[in-house]
Amino acid sequence: MDDLDFFAVCPPGLEPVLARETATLGFKRGKLAQGGVSLRGDWSELWRANLELRGATRILLRIGEFRVTHYKQLDAELAAFDWGAWLGRDNAVRVEAATKESKLYHAGTVKKRAEAAIA
Repeated sequence: MDDLDFFAVCPPGLEPVLARETATLGFKRGKLAQGGVSLRGDWSELWRANLELRGATRILLRIGEFRVTHYKQLDAELAAFDWGAWLGRDNAVRVEAATKESKLYHAGTVKKRAEAAIA
């Protein structure tokens, strides 16, 4: 897990400012994106981003990614994901779901299925 994919979130319109800040602070693999800057690096880079980026409102770590086109596929991918590698039994988890431009149009259903898979 030396090559993590994380995202520095910023208020809308401030993405170029945050991108300049990441470059100034020496984050070498930053990429401007809608809503912030996409970054890659090891754990020390993730921690450094969290501590040093003043323009970021939060740092999000992507722990997995998959594409699905129907709910059966979603259930299978959620069941196959190794949640235990990232979450202990006593960790509190808040699930959020967004389905913009998705064939899975009901965010509430996606959220409930993810929560069930994690539990």
